Amino acid sequence: MSNLFSKHAKQAAVRLTSLFLVGAIVSACGAPINPQAPEVTRIVEVTRVISPAAANQLKPTPTNSPYSNNTIEGELEFGDIVERIKKRGKLLCGVTTIAPGFAWKNDKGVWQGHDVDICKALAVAMFGDPNKLEVKAAIGLNKLRELHNGDVDVLIRYSTWTVQHTADLSVEYVIVTYYDGQGVIANKSKGFKTLADLKGKPVCVPLFTTAEWNMTDKMEELGIEYNPVTYDSAKDAWAAYESGICEAYVNDKSTLAAQASAAAKPGDHRIMDLTISKESLGPVVQHGDDQWFDIVKWTYYALWAAEEYGITSKTVDRVWATSKDPETRRLLGLEGGVAEKLGVDRRWVYNMVKQVGNYQEIWDRNLGPDTPTPLPRGLHNIYINGGMQYAPPFRLN
Repeated sequence: MSNLFSKHAKQAAVRLTSLFLVGAIVSACGAPINPQAPEVTRIVEVTRVISPAAANQLKPTPTNSPYSNNTIEGELEFGDIVERIKKRGKLLCGVTTIAPGFAWKNDKGVWQGHDVDICKALAVAMFGDPNKLEVKAAIGLNKLRELHNGDVDVLIRYSTWTVQHTADLSVEYVIVTYYDGQGVIANKSKGFKTLADLKGKPVCVPLFTTAEWNMTDKMEELGIEYNPVTYDSAKDAWAAYESGICEAYVNDKSTLAAQASAAAKPGDHRIMDLTISKESLGPVVQHGDDQWFDIVKWTYYALWAAEEYGITSKTVDRVWATSKDPETRRLLGLEGGVAEKLGVDRRWVYNMVKQVGNYQEIWDRNLGPDTPTPLPRGLHNIYINGGMQYAPPFRLN
């Protein structure tokens, strides 16, 4: 462990030095590129262990939240969060606001985006009404504290699934809903093509994230010295990069694409053709309430299954009235008892699809080809279209 602590001490010193760079653009050092540096994508299989000091900053600390449930003591049990949501009369849904297309407020101050629509689907599952919802921006390290405190009931497509988060922070990753990879973006004028091109260059990175740790690991593996300039949030790190403080910026590729789309000059930026790590993203809930865990998980399954069976917001009424397919009927609650087992209304899937749409409708509305942030479905497609989204059967036996 001594080598690990010395490594983080070294990184801390680098960060301290980097603070003196804020407000000034660091000039390129002009060092020659090492032609021997291999450009190999590493698959990350083990969560990086961090120092006790860093871990303490990540651990959620209870605060006097206006939404905290003081009647629940100790570990949550089955149905506790569900009961809390019902008693409150609305769902509190946490989203990240750094990536346009996923969650943002429009000109009228109304929340919209892919993740917001998932929040609406969950509100329909709980109340039959997408408006019984409060969307909350949960940013940076505070997001896990907010989940712990009850400020939010669920975080949508939020954090990279790691052992440390699950074991140390009393949270549960429900399901992988977004298959991402960490990348690097830079201004096209720089001509950067490989990680070796970043030797000695200031690179903006969100602090205490897998983006920071993976980039450090990769550069050390390749023997490339670089200058990480860290910020408490991805929003601040992007702003520093766009202003010229850094010559490159590191984050998940979906975030890079979304942030670049909202840049002053989107066409000036290019995501480098490399992937540093796997970033498995998905909803996160507090540990303990298996009922809420299942409702969140099966809401995604329902949206994927509706897409698979061709049930849309425009066709769901016809399918409800005429379908004789047993699986479709079980999905829509016409038979089978799945909804009762989850503790939701029998028509919950019908209501979700009718009011919010199936998964394809949600994707196309926010991330489709006709949106400001077009992203290909790729691995995020349902399995029959070559993707990774696969809904189990809706049956009890």
